[in-house]
Amino acid sequence: MDKRDFRTGRHVVYELHAHIVLTPQCRKKVFSKEVHDIVKKCTEDICQKNNVVLEKFNSDKYHVYIVISYPPSINLSTLIGNIKGYSSRVLRKSHFDLIQDKLWENHFWSPSYSVFSAGEAPLEKIKKYVEDQGKEPLSPGNPNFKKNY
Repeated sequence: MDKRDFRTGRHVVYELHAHIVLTPQCRKKVFSKEVHDIVKKCTEDICQKNNVVLEKFNSDKYHVYIVISYPPSINLSTLIGNIKGYSSRVLRKSHFDLIQDKLWENHFWSPSYSVFSAGEAPLEKIKKYVEDQGKEPLSPGNPNFKKNY
């Protein structure tokens, strides 16, 4: 059995992961190596400030792809807004030459984003686990299961 990487906080044990996809305004080809590196550094900074683990970060020409592990106290829409806002400010302030011809009315990011929950167990397996709780006879996976030897 694989070792689970549970995180803990005060009064909580959790393993929450999210897959986030961000798109620049007008889906322009904006993510050169330089822009990728700047947005990645900004994402790392925001994650660190919010007790979020940045597990993976990548981009193609049109999108940024992020996988995070986050505590239950985090509001994902706020976190995403912080990543987009901070990276946009850094790019416009210090690296405007890299994005100048790709902006639309001074906006770098599209207001839209995609976020997906991610975990080890498929949704149907979790639903089945919840459905089976409290049923007799108790079976492995049920917290009250006791083997009769």
